[in-house]
Amino acid sequence: NGKDVWVADMSAKEMTISSVEELSFGSVSDPVLLLSGMNDIFLVAGQKAGAGGTTVIYEMQPKEDCGVDNAVLEIRRKDSILTKAVFSIDGNIMEITVESMKHLPLKDVSSFSPAFDYSDPSWIVNDVR
Repeated sequence: NGKDVWVADMSAKEMTISSVEELSFGSVSDPVLLLSGMNDIFLVAGQKAGAGGTTVIYEMQPKEDCGVDNAVLEIRRKDSILTKAVFSIDGNIMEITVESMKHLPLKDVSSFSPAFDYSDPSWIVNDVR
């Protein structure tokens, strides 16, 4: 909805709902924000073909100090889907592997709710908005 970030760990049955204003790039508290804001905070420093030529690897440098030293993105050639992102943060490595992704048509997101039932009592919901 443009105001909240929903992060779900399906295997642990844990949902965290945070306000966008409370999250910052400096603390790198949410990898989703890093990925969604790539154009705003990074410049492409290099590009090369991945193993077997099925992916393109982009080396990214931050435009300004944002708590991330650099990033490497791996994009699948055939459909431009992100498959892996690796961030170097103060000498530590954070790797995100994307197992599946689909493009959805743009629609009103003001009443967003996940496509699964997290109201089941076995779920832990941390609403820190």
